[in-house]
Amino acid sequence: MANKNKGALSYASRKNPEIKHPEAPFDFINLFEIAAADMDQFIADWQRRSKIMGQEAGFISADLEKSLLKDHQYQIINVAHWQSYDAWVAANNNPDYAKKLASDLGGTANVVVHRGFFRPVASYTHLYD
Repeated sequence: MANKNKGALSYASRKNPEIKHPEAPFDFINLFEIAAADMDQFIADWQRRSKIMGQEAGFISADLEKSLLKDHQYQIINVAHWQSYDAWVAANNNPDYAKKLASDLGGTANVVVHRGFFRPVASYTHLYD
């Protein structure tokens, strides 16, 4: 789902009935197309919103990653780990968070958001000697 931040957008989260086992852990991943001029403000806003989200039940952790290459379509990626999809929906409907998100994204008109819900299907960890 891509959203161009223009006009009035609803930031309320509704449960998607296609998500199986909403009580199970999952990862919420956002890919952001963002203008270089908006980058610093976007990162600062994300850090403030993360303090709100970090207080929510079911939140595990989140990382905001910046591309090393200027020509990547997605300059910023957010990866958040949650104890459950249900907890994520409830947290995103926190009025304080929703208000801050709407305010922040409304001020950065040059951001396109692509979001998705994921669960691991494989992993590998390299342990250094």
